[in-house]
Amino acid sequence: MLDAKTSLSKLVHELETGEATEFIITRNGRPAARLVPLAPPVRDRSRRIGVARGRFKVPQSIDAGNDEVQQLFVRGLCASAALAPNISARAARRWRRGGMGARC
Repeated sequence: MLDAKTSLSKLVHELETGEATEFIITRNGRPAARLVPLAPPVRDRSRRIGVARGRFKVPQSIDAGNDEVQQLFVRGLCASAALAPNISARAARRWRRGGMGARC
């Protein structure tokens, strides 16, 4: 019993890591208690990666028909300022100066 008291954290660590499966604690040579790990928590498998496998088909090229996206990859962000009519002139200037991550 005294040994279990002094090394309780070590015993718990061994149970957590799987080094031991259980410890029998004795008092005066007779078993008094058993120290075992808790059951692992049940994991929610509904939100794991790959759960939608086979439910839909991804096309070979998702950007094949999108000219603006293709130009972003081919010419970079500098060309996208001219392709994006919805951005303000100020944003286009920032884009050209490199304020939006591009170096023109």
